[in-house]
Amino acid sequence: MSSPKVTVGSLWQSGWELTKKSGLKLLGHGLLLSIAYALITVGGLVFFAIINPDNNGMVGLNAILFAEQTGSPVLQFVSQMFQLFTGLLFAIYTIRITIWITQSKKYNVKTLLKLSGKQLITIALGYLLLCLILIFGFLLFVIPGIILLFGLIFTEFLLIEGNRNAIEAIKESWKMTNGIKWILFLFSLTLVAAVLLPLIITVVLFSLGGFINQESAAIAASIILSLLGAVAIVCTLLSAILVGFISNFAITKLYLTLKKS
Repeated sequence: MSSPKVTVGSLWQSGWELTKKSGLKLLGHGLLLSIAYALITVGGLVFFAIINPDNNGMVGLNAILFAEQTGSPVLQFVSQMFQLFTGLLFAIYTIRITIWITQSKKYNVKTLLKLSGKQLITIALGYLLLCLILIFGFLLFVIPGIILLFGLIFTEFLLIEGNRNAIEAIKESWKMTNGIKWILFLFSLTLVAAVLLPLIITVVLFSLGGFINQESAAIAASIILSLLGAVAIVCTLLSAILVGFISNFAITKLYLTLKKS
């Protein structure tokens, strides 16, 4: 089967269509996952803060919020590992849900949470190797890092959904992105531009509002510009959320399409 033609426009189109169709569903699942993640993480940090109080014997606010315990180094290490573990689970379930929603696939909580110890270790090692490769790439020069970033963009999908080990996932992702790395790079630039544009408008409007307020008596104009600036802030937030959905769906759909080809 021949590889599908991938363009920046096709990525935007597929991402937008899926966002219109399933954006609210993904938002709902994302909120539930975020709440669960926050509760588990905060609960864990509170637990470690209680069993490892600060020098005054009290549960420090910093210890709860930032896991900056002043006691046992062992407990500090365990606390940090706990945070990494919960973050890994959040990433795994987010990708699973996105793939299933993109496929319009029915699932249940039991299926979602099904994860063996072997799978978890394989995924964790894969993420570690991926991070090391990307760090090495960006340490060399920015361009090699960017090439590696987009060449390995499907690695986590293959680790989580494709049941590949770390080396297999990295090799297959590189192969899947052959000839489209620059397209993915251009797509990412358009995503950044879509978020930055309303942000720039916000800054300009508030700057003009402050200038008019200081340099003239045109209070009405200043108020109007400030109101427009407030609207622009809302638009910036909505734009960031919308772009996040479009990007997520577009990359997931592309992965599923390339996987079949």
